[in-house]
Amino acid sequence: MLRMSCDGKTHARFPALILVVRGRGGLVITWKRAFFGLLALFFGVTGFLLYAAIDHGISYSYLKTSFDDSNRSLQLLAALYPLDRYNKEDVVHIIRQQKPDAFIVERPCFVAVDGLRFDFNAAGDLQAVSVNAMYEGDPECAPNNSFKR
Repeated sequence: MLRMSCDGKTHARFPALILVVRGRGGLVITWKRAFFGLLALFFGVTGFLLYAAIDHGISYSYLKTSFDDSNRSLQLLAALYPLDRYNKEDVVHIIRQQKPDAFIVERPCFVAVDGLRFDFNAAGDLQAVSVNAMYEGDPECAPNNSFKR
């Protein structure tokens, strides 16, 4: 493929590398200008990707720290929660008062909300509070007199 330059001559040497821009006087951009333009674009994209990777790593480390702090706080709450005072209806009522829009999983032997799981015996008395417990399944209810932490 031959291209026509400003002076009316044809260039057959590297026809794919000669770009014609119709502007003032029909300027011909040679392969050198195209190379350095693409080189600048390459460095720009590489710099942006490097910045994005570093930003992602920093954000992930802060996310992990925040998750660990929340997990420690939930474990403290689970350890301090009075087990002998509440039954299942009380716990569900308190959760619905404090977080009316929370997703509450209520089963015969446990109630789970936001990473906390409240386990109950067959009579409905609170037996244990656990952190990051699975919501699936319907475990057997504990006997009426077994208290555990």
